[in-house]
Amino acid sequence: MKYRNPVIVILLSIITLGIYILYWLYDTRKEMVQKGIKLPAVWVLLVPIPVSIAHVLLTSFVSLFLNEASGAYHLVNLVLFPILATLVVCSIIPLTLWWVWKYCAGVQAATNGHLTRGAAYKVFCLLFLFGIGFLWPMIIQNYFNSERHT
Repeated sequence: MKYRNPVIVILLSIITLGIYILYWLYDTRKEMVQKGIKLPAVWVLLVPIPVSIAHVLLTSFVSLFLNEASGAYHLVNLVLFPILATLVVCSIIPLTLWWVWKYCAGVQAATNGHLTRGAAYKVFCLLFLFGIGFLWPMIIQNYFNSERHT
């Protein structure tokens, strides 16, 4: 695995408001795949974005073109908004947790078991639960770096 300074990883993650984390995941995943580790593509994490965009566009359309007296307004407000919002929320969390679980299997293989899948996943869940998930790539990168020297 390529050496990356863990402090730079965390700083770039903060400065780019998390966008660097996606790049880091893409890059480290690519390196693991080159080693023969099978992992799902990073773009899978981006699948909920079109649903979110559709939700915003539909909201804008309703507020611009439909008046409150129309039946279509109430149909969209009472039925479609909650369905789309539920799809967004219910797809982002399980999809992310599934993808990270798979990624953590790759971490275990890339570190020759020095960081197990379970440990990497637990750290991910705990850090994101406490709102400091941006620290996770730094921890994983530290294991990748230490594996280069063994």
